[in-house]
Amino acid sequence: MAEIRENTAVMAEVERDLRQYRVFRSLHRMREASGDASAGECLLLQLRMREIERSVRALPMCRERVLLDMHYLADESMERCAELLGVSRATAYRLKRRGLALLAARQKGFSAHA
Repeated sequence: MAEIRENTAVMAEVERDLRQYRVFRSLHRMREASGDASAGECLLLQLRMREIERSVRALPMCRERVLLDMHYLADESMERCAELLGVSRATAYRLKRRGLALLAARQKGFSAHA
């Protein structure tokens, strides 16, 4: 039971990182457009964004990975992801949860089965 709880906490951490990707991308674009950021700040944002991209794209090719890529990296809504995958919204949310579990398992060495 403790492993499942800990895995859920890791999944929440993974989802937070994926959500931050959108913020990093927007911030990076704004700073580049304004010329306001130092090269070091831009580099740090780019490195963090690439780290997040690599973690998603390191997953084996499956619907869960495709959904995470579309939803978080390509900024598609869950409804649009479901439509593109040809599944219901409920199934898309289940795929998202399983994808987060896969990422958590890869990053922290936990079982992906919760």
